[in-house]
Amino acid sequence: MPKKYVYSNRKFKSFLGNSRQGRYISDYLIALNAKRCVVENEYIDKDYTIDFQRYYSRAHKIISKYTHRIHFFSKSFSNKDFIEMLKGENDTLEDVLKKHYLGFVVVKPILDFNGDPLIGRTCLKTYPKIDGNMERHYLSSEQKATLYGIQLTVKSVPYQAQDRGVSACATVALWTALNTVSRLYDVRKVSPVEITEMSSTYPSRNRIFPQNGLTIEQMIICLRSLSLDAEVINITRQNNDFALKTAVKAYSNAGIPLIYILELIMQRNSALHATVNTGYKTDVARNIIELYIHDDQIGPYNKVLPIMPANNLRYWDNEWIRVMGYNNLRVDYIIVPIYHKMRLEFNKIFSEYIETIRSANEQFQEDANLDDTLLDIELLLYTIQSYKNELFNKQIYNKEDVLTKTLPRFLWVIRFSYNQQTFLDQVFDGTATYPTILENVSYY
Repeated sequence: MPKKYVYSNRKFKSFLGNSRQGRYISDYLIALNAKRCVVENEYIDKDYTIDFQRYYSRAHKIISKYTHRIHFFSKSFSNKDFIEMLKGENDTLEDVLKKHYLGFVVVKPILDFNGDPLIGRTCLKTYPKIDGNMERHYLSSEQKATLYGIQLTVKSVPYQAQDRGVSACATVALWTALNTVSRLYDVRKVSPVEITEMSSTYPSRNRIFPQNGLTIEQMIICLRSLSLDAEVINITRQNNDFALKTAVKAYSNAGIPLIYILELIMQRNSALHATVNTGYKTDVARNIIELYIHDDQIGPYNKVLPIMPANNLRYWDNEWIRVMGYNNLRVDYIIVPIYHKMRLEFNKIFSEYIETIRSANEQFQEDANLDDTLLDIELLLYTIQSYKNELFNKQIYNKEDVLTKTLPRFLWVIRFSYNQQTFLDQVFDGTATYPTILENVSYY
């Protein structure tokens, strides 16, 4: 009897399990029109292998060092077709698999307290960028996978569920964030157990293992252990969500994820929770109306809406409210993993940004020929490479001088647009201590 590799979408839930994360991912894949999966048995996952060596190999219970990796595709094909391809008898299927690849899920040989398998490293395709007249913006990079010699790629941010043995929510949030910035900052990738060990050099009353959660201070210690730094944005005194949305758009533009520190409130009890921002959606006026997060207790690219009618994205409406029964979910702090040379703090450039908006609105209101409601001012963060790459295809004055000018590695940009047409960039030194304008770039 031929070996079984290929399964239909009816088997997704049986492979992913009945955990909250397994059910979410199964539904997410169906929404992506996933039709087939290929199961890779006895797969050696690097992150799990390190966790196994440091923790699970020393347990009394015998736990396998192997995982299952499941690959998903939006095209139907048979087990016979797949075997023929492996034998070199089907030359066309390889291209089909590459074109219709949706990503993979690693399933660990560890069970949660309900007896369901834990979801390991997961890289899945995002929802489509365009949604009617709205647009989704994602933090993602090319993730590679080799399936029996077939080179597959998917643009994604790695996700995994928490494992209370070696990693609670803060550990997994750091793991996701560090996977996202590893190329940008040229830092090594670390497993959840390594993150927990590095973080726990800061004293705590809790045991290191089993892991019950990290404090903000311990999360900062982890980032500094990897020669990074952390900027903590305190938004507890801000009733509106303007600072949050500004930070989301600015740092996402530079490919930097934000770690949200949330307060979960159920009746009179509360708890802290950590998640990672992995995208957002904008309306036709480029206003942020939704967030996408990697939540270790829900799933990847989880949609977050503001609580209505306040329409304030500091207060979330997602599965924590609708499924898990919490009364309130509020963002209190944002942790930004930054390179140590990014010295211009968000709070300082944000104050400059607020003053710029006030001054510009006053000038527009004084001119009867201008409609101040059509004025849009954004705050964005760039690397010098990404900014000049963008300008290369734009129509700007003194283009040769701007492109050849020596600029620092990181730039804050306050961008002015009128009726959705950009007309000016104020470029600030991202490595300075205080806001310093380096260049005014005018568009035509």
